[in-house]
Amino acid sequence: MNLSPGIDEDRQRDIETVKKERDEMVRIGKSLIPLLMKEYNQNELEEKALIHRWSQIQGGLLELCGHLGTIAGFCDQSTQSRIKQLRKQLELFGVWLMDETGLKIVLLEIVGIDVDFTKRQFKMVHVDIEAMIRALQGRLSLYFQR
Repeated sequence: MNLSPGIDEDRQRDIETVKKERDEMVRIGKSLIPLLMKEYNQNELEEKALIHRWSQIQGGLLELCGHLGTIAGFCDQSTQSRIKQLRKQLELFGVWLMDETGLKIVLLEIVGIDVDFTKRQFKMVHVDIEAMIRALQGRLSLYFQR
């Protein structure tokens, strides 16, 4: 059933799919940010607690990358390429998990992503994917220089 006049049913379905994926990214981001913001005192730094916390963050990042990939499938070639680079950097962060500050900044940007539905190949707007990639790459390079 076409809910918007002037938009064919396939396009409407694509728009709804992308909106649902974006909503899921926001949900995941909201669940990850408190994990990254939590301060631990010395008594809470038990290995099991940290491992559990990091596994939650890694799982959320993996899920977030999946939703980004789905959205990319509806976007133009240029956006797909940039999202692929962003996902690669997020996956590296998921493996190394060494910089909570960099991850918080990027997560806040990701949950703010908007999609322009006015063209058949959608575009992400109001977001600088390249800046997110550079930020993640910079954080990773700092970590490996230690």
